[in-house]
Formats: sequence, C-alpha cells, structure tokens
Amino acid sequence: RAIPFGFIMPRWLPLESNPDVVNAFLHPLGLPQQYNVVDVFGFDPEMLAFVPRPVLAVFLLFPYTDADEAAAPAQDAHPADSLFFMKQRPGIGNACGTIAALHALGNTQDKIHYAPDSYFARLFARQRSMTPEQRGDDLIADQELAGQHHEAAAQGQTECPHEDASVDLHFIAFACVNGTLYEFDGLKASPIPHGHTTPESLLEDAVALVKGTFMARSPDDPRFNVMALSAEN
Repeated sequence: RAIPFGFIMPRWLPLESNPDVVNAFLHPLGLPQQYNVVDVFGFDPEMLAFVPRPVLAVFLLFPYTDADEAAAPAQDAHPADSLFFMKQRPGIGNACGTIAALHALGNTQDKIHYAPDSYFARLFARQRSMTPEQRGDDLIADQELAGQHHEAAAQGQTECPHEDASVDLHFIAFACVNGTLYEFDGLKASPIPHGHTTPESLLEDAVALVKGTFMARSPDDPRFNVMALSAEN
C-alpha cells in the first residue's frame, strides 16, 4: 500500500504486556475466541504446566540494550517464503507489540483459521507477496490497525506514556516453523533461527532461550515478561 503524499505517520502507544490488553486487541480484529494470550508466571516445569496447550507462539517483553543490538547476527535480509516477517520502520514509534503479534499470527496461519471477512484474513492476503520492508510500510498506512492498537493500549493498568516517549522495552515473538525455533524481531534484518523445536516443546525451548540468552545479558534487570498464545482444547 503506497503512503500518500502529506500522510502524517501515527505514533503508537506501547502495548502493555498484559494478556487482557493483548486479547482485547487481537479478538476484535479476527483472532478466533478459542485462541488466547496467557501469562507465563514462571519458568520451572511446574509453572509451565499451567500454560494451556497447545502453545502456538511465545511473546517476550524485555529491556532492549546496546548488548541486544550488538548480539544480532548478520542474517539474510530475504527470509524464506514459509516465514512471515515484517520490518519495524523508522519513526513508527512504539509499535513493537503489534508487530510481535503479527509475527505470531502470521507464522501460525496453518493452525488458525480466520473468518474470510476478518481484518487478519484481509491483512495476510494483502501482504502475502510483500517484502518485509513493504509490510512495514503497509503497517504505517493502516489506520484500522493503528486505531485498534491505540484503543487496546489505553486499556492497560499502567499509565500510558506519550506517543513520542522513548521506551527501552521491546516486544518480540517466537514460533515453531518447519521444526525450527525462530525469533521474530522487527528491528532485526530477518528472522533468527535458534535450532530444532516442535509444537509440543515450543514453550519450553523458547523459555530456555529467554533464560540463557536474553536474561543472561541483563541478569539484574527484573523487566522481563513472557506470554504465550494458546489454543483451547
């Protein structure tokens, strides 16, 4: 979608890492009611057992530091056609929560069936042949999604910062695609593979990666939060 001349880019409020907020964002746009984002309250096996299965994707909110940026490996800027990837374009502000959600849903389209007239069905059909950069530009011009994002973000339990505020927390998503655990981060060049996983072990493998890599870079920072996109059996 071309960005029209004179278009004023919307500024995005940070999306709170809160299942109620995220579900209030996703369900009106077409995520079927049997799929819900839930909290992951702990990383030990007993706590992970409380997370409803199957888990389709995992979300991580974490403090984004120079170490995280420097740790990004050089990746192919043209991901495989089997992967849905969107670049977070400069100037869009705090849209990483929405982009993480789109990465989670875009890479589980073989599992989630959207109503043909739903927003998500229309979005993924429209963006199917786009490059990651074009998808990022399409997001900038998407007034419907920006409006729903703003409405959901305003429902959070914490006070919303100004749209122009710089927030040092970042949302990313993990999903299992063709037996590989992928990290989807719109600030990176492309999806990052992290080895073998299965739909059954996705949550445990993603949590191990979070603990061993992301939390290890900032071991004294408590601002980590993990959620899962789960389906009701």
